[in-house]
Amino acid sequence: MKSASNKEMPVPWTNRARKAVALGLKVAQKCGESELSLLMLFSGLLNLPRSAARDILRHLNINLEALTSEISQHLPETNSSDSTTVKMSVLAEMTLEHAELLAERFGQDCVGTDTLLAAIMNRADREIAEVLTACQINIDSVQNTLLSHLKQSGQSHSRTTAAAESIRFEDALVQWEPEEIVARMLRFYEMQKQAAISREDFASATLYRDRIRRLKSLSDGSSP
Repeated sequence: MKSASNKEMPVPWTNRARKAVALGLKVAQKCGESELSLLMLFSGLLNLPRSAARDILRHLNINLEALTSEISQHLPETNSSDSTTVKMSVLAEMTLEHAELLAERFGQDCVGTDTLLAAIMNRADREIAEVLTACQINIDSVQNTLLSHLKQSGQSHSRTTAAAESIRFEDALVQWEPEEIVARMLRFYEMQKQAAISREDFASATLYRDRIRRLKSLSDGSSP
């Protein structure tokens, strides 16, 4: 993922995590949609034949075939158009950024499919909540398992391998508008910070303050 200064962000992505995003974009294109929704991103992640994310869900005794089928029922009817240009929805943008923040928080050298799954679960919207409920999946259980996994595997990724697989979204049909994306993220984080302050959750307020500073430093090319 790239900032407005066209510099790669500090946390690279594994090839599988990058592939999951590309598959999500293909789902959106197949549905004739112009934006990648969070549910489509989740679908793309599950469409990977082998991944840490799938292993974690299997460990929780989740029927992946049933989950995939339920997701397909919530997606728009197929209206394939190879000429459809797919952009990120605001929520999808935030989720990818959140995945990078999670990787940094847990000391990972890269964003893998497990980190991406954690970000999707943390950002779960109404559509994903409905899918999980229909499949009788407890989102809290999934989030807790992912949290434990990320804590234990924080040092397991190789920086050398990850750097060689830095994400290039331009290869996955995304049309970036960097300045607009950064502005939207800054507005979102500022609202979250103010909400945290109003409920006296100063730990969260500090977290969002740091995210704002980091994003501003990345966008103007200065050191974080």
